Amino acid sequence: MREQETDSLKRIESFDGGDILQALIDDATARFFDECYDVVLDILTSCPDNADLQVRQGSLETEFGDQVLRGWEGRIVEAGYAPEMAHDITLFLWNLVRGLAVRNLVVADPRYCEQVISFGKRLILEAA
Repeated sequence: MREQETDSLKRIESFDGGDILQALIDDATARFFDECYDVVLDILTSCPDNADLQVRQGSLETEFGDQVLRGWEGRIVEAGYAPEMAHDITLFLWNLVRGLAVRNLVVADPRYCEQVISFGKRLILEAA
């Protein structure tokens, strides 16, 4: 988990312009389409009654995930998006990719994922 956070923070730090939405999507894709995330999901779904495990996973998500999301929000503002939209944009794209990664475990369809992500980007660009 920490390695994923470190990788995300490096990607945030090294972003030097270009398509900020795509950079965030690429980071989320690297994270949620990774084999490590699949293993975490397998563990959590195979032990649904293990409250300690669920709490620990939740605290890791909060401890590390919030830092990454705040980092992307800052970069989105730097890219010219309204500060009041940065949080929503970050959460929307982050959770869109996460949901597609979970769906991909059941039905792997890269073209579908690309289509949905492209639609999400268009929605953001129209709203901004």
